Amino acid sequence: MSTDSFDVTCQCGVVYHTDTAHIGQQIRCRCGARVTVYPPSDIGDVSETRSAPGDRPTSGSRRRRRTTVGPESAHARFLQEQLDADRWWIRLRRWRPGQSFAGARTFGRAQTHATRRVARIAEWGAVAWTGALALWWLVWRVTAETFLPSALFTFGPRWVVLLPAAVLVPLALWTSRRALGVLAVGLCIAAWPLLGLRVAVPPAGLSAPPAAAAGALRVLSLNVLGGAAVLERLDDIRARYAPDLLALQECGPAIAEALEARRDWHVVRVGRLCSVSRWPLTFLDTMPRAAFARVAAYGAGGTGQVLRVQVAHPAGPFTFVNVHLETARKGLEGLVSSQGILDDDGLGLATSPVPSAGGAARAELNAMVRERESERAAMWSARHAEREPVLVAGDFNMPVESAIYRAHWSALTNAFDARGTGFGYTKRDGRWLRVRIDHVLAAPRWFAVSGAWLGEDVGSDHLPMVADVTRRQP
Repeated sequence: MSTDSFDVTCQCGVVYHTDTAHIGQQIRCRCGARVTVYPPSDIGDVSETRSAPGDRPTSGSRRRRRTTVGPESAHARFLQEQLDADRWWIRLRRWRPGQSFAGARTFGRAQTHATRRVARIAEWGAVAWTGALALWWLVWRVTAETFLPSALFTFGPRWVVLLPAAVLVPLALWTSRRALGVLAVGLCIAAWPLLGLRVAVPPAGLSAPPAAAAGALRVLSLNVLGGAAVLERLDDIRARYAPDLLALQECGPAIAEALEARRDWHVVRVGRLCSVSRWPLTFLDTMPRAAFARVAAYGAGGTGQVLRVQVAHPAGPFTFVNVHLETARKGLEGLVSSQGILDDDGLGLATSPVPSAGGAARAELNAMVRERESERAAMWSARHAEREPVLVAGDFNMPVESAIYRAHWSALTNAFDARGTGFGYTKRDGRWLRVRIDHVLAAPRWFAVSGAWLGEDVGSDHLPMVADVTRRQP
């Protein structure tokens, strides 16, 4: 049997020396690709001896069947596959993640040294980015309010963590399949714990149904930004969501009067908080703020409000709490100047010695004030949650990842965390800032959440947070 030798080149550039005895077989290259052995056109007739499956040995010897593979047929198959590989739909069908589109050919272009270097860059970049995300997640969870970069990330545009992926993912798709797996882990870390992605199982839908299910209560929380724009859409909000309870913050006189004029709604208004219900409301109390008055005068925080009312529901009364807590913006604005974006002197307020210490000191004071305020608000809101049903809704001015939120509000069930799908960003500030700071909370002993949704734009810088809850049997 003739065994003329020749060379076969892999798509990554590695050359293998073989002979005609291996025609039709495949070689697994170092890069992972498989190369089928075809003879060059100048090799003569080739014959290969193989055992026929049905042959049986006779008279002490094994009968053999000779199969001849001509160079014309092998070379014709090779040319036909090359021709098929030039068609884009054939290449697309053979393409696999991590393989270049040109590399999907049977005998495509060999990878160059530069391409292999790009693949290594994609792989090491994917490992570095994923590791940095995991490390930052741990640091951020522990220091979300006490470490200034963590506070900026908590209340700032978190999507910046995805910028490396915008470069690494295309490189990995073109050059390296291994990098794609690492990038997938990094994207999961970025989407779930860092960006706040939630997926309800089973899903409750991406938009709220026209009305709550039988036996459920629908709660809607919205910061109306004074109410001028929301006032024009008040009837649309009622028709679109059919809420049973509304917790409105920054509720101005115009929208409060419009709510009170509707006879089928019961309204309790204290300060800039309006609590609205289909059933009669009884005012209970508000959180005392005397301890925060002096701090509030300095402009570093302490202006939060909490309103408690009792709802005379047919199935039994329960407490409904409307909250609007202090914003972290007053502390972060101190990084711009010694007194924030607006000077206290220009507002006619007494100058505080704290802002002169610098923006970092102002941010630290603001965090401390919000910590004390949230501690008191949580105690004031749900101190009897074990003995009586309690629902809490409002503008908390902090996301669920905040250390202050986790310390004082995590005992209550967050409706969107439990039954929401998506990111749920309720606050929109400019083009780039998105954060979920409006929440509906329920005492888990008394209420079960059946769905939570982010509402549509109603003319405020906040989007409505809508949740359906079902009363549990005590």
